[in-house]
Amino acid sequence: MYKILITLFLIFIVTGCNKNTSDKLSEKKPDSLNKVERPVNQENLFGKWVNNSDHMGFEIKIGGKAASINMATLDYNKWMLKGHKLILNSTSKGVSNPVTMDEVFLIRELSPTALIVSPSESPSEWWSYTKK
Repeated sequence: MYKILITLFLIFIVTGCNKNTSDKLSEKKPDSLNKVERPVNQENLFGKWVNNSDHMGFEIKIGGKAASINMATLDYNKWMLKGHKLILNSTSKGVSNPVTMDEVFLIRELSPTALIVSPSESPSEWWSYTKK
């Protein structure tokens, strides 16, 4: 009889603890995951974007063309916007076997003069660019 009561008591405690833990996890979600994001204004993307530390970056041109700025080993070829994802197609240069790939960035903020993105494979990183 005591074994049954102890077993039921332990099940009650474990079930109650798991519910509290999941509630706490949902409360810790960043606000940015819960808010409705405005559509990206594509007009604000056009132009030359550089970071403040080493002045490297990229140019977004009308017609889907892109170019790298101050990058010795990377050429940007074209770009595409899918929702809040900026996709930059690039080709490595200065190597015997150039590699072409798509880099996907999550647009966190965009204004006429500032752009903040996160690499899709590392969304906790935020990279800031200023329009030249």
